[in-house]
Amino acid sequence: MKRVVGVSVLVAGVLASMLALSPAASAATIDVLPGQSIQAAINHASPGDTIVVHPGVYHESVVVTKDHLTLHGAGASSAGTVLMPPQQAEGCMHGTAGICVFAPKGAPRIGTTVEGFELKGFQGFGLVGFGARGLTVEHNFAVDNGDYGITCFGCSGLRYLFNQVTGSHEAGYYIGDTSNADATVIGNESWGNYFGFFLRDSNVGRLEGNKAHNNCMGIALLNTAAPNNVHGWTLVDNDVNQNTKACPASDDGPALSGVGIGVLGASDNSIVHNTVWGNHPGGPTLLSAGIALFDTTKTDHGGTPNGNEIRANVLYRNKAFDINDDQSGHGNTITKNKCHTSNPAGLCH
Repeated sequence: MKRVVGVSVLVAGVLASMLALSPAASAATIDVLPGQSIQAAINHASPGDTIVVHPGVYHESVVVTKDHLTLHGAGASSAGTVLMPPQQAEGCMHGTAGICVFAPKGAPRIGTTVEGFELKGFQGFGLVGFGARGLTVEHNFAVDNGDYGITCFGCSGLRYLFNQVTGSHEAGYYIGDTSNADATVIGNESWGNYFGFFLRDSNVGRLEGNKAHNNCMGIALLNTAAPNNVHGWTLVDNDVNQNTKACPASDDGPALSGVGIGVLGASDNSIVHNTVWGNHPGGPTLLSAGIALFDTTKTDHGGTPNGNEIRANVLYRNKAFDINDDQSGHGNTITKNKCHTSNPAGLCH
């Protein structure tokens, strides 16, 4: 009897969850043509609707104000749908962000999809979410945005799929301040940023089949003094190469160049079957290596890297080392990596 009751409760919970996450049955399509307002279409839409933004340049900064909306652009290129800053400081964050997905009064914004846009030249963010649940960002191009290209703070069930980002002063892709991001990051490319992929004070997700090149650091897992200790990430089959861009020291961080994957005070993560090559400093830097394990206690009030698995990666032509373990942490497993140089010696096979 208890087993039947348990199953009934489980089914009820699943149905309730499906109803919460599913769009309305009577979904509509709303077209936006050049000269028309994307924000007006969002304001007019109902949950579950799709807003189709036709090819053209739109000088606008928009906020998603409904659950289960899909913003569908005509393609992430100059021939598709291009979103650029408005002429006046209006819209999301006074016009400094292209698309914002914000939680209303502490409740999550649920089920937003953004696809097929070029997000260009915003002072702050190409796209930014705060407290979103089930946000999917796919097949977009964020170019030359001031701080971050595609980013989310406190988001769960996050999906970054087959996007491109370049020219961000801080990070191409960012996931921050999340106890359980449950993130899927697949098939994206990041170049010409400070960090290619930046996982800061966030837990749980998978980065697979991404490309990070020509950044100051390709992929960073950073633990600072915030509550989360950056655990539960799997990095697999990523190509991390030639991250030689030189980023000078600033108020935001130290001088950095030549790091492929940085495990910066993060613990209990799995980094397997990645190809990491040609990462070497192009200027002054705090550290450089193909894969670096580093203590952030002094630099970011963070912690030591503990319990990480570094296995079966292919590393070559990285400087100063293919693998550099500062040996501050404990319980790290570094095995079966095909490489030539390591610190301490003996980590390559």
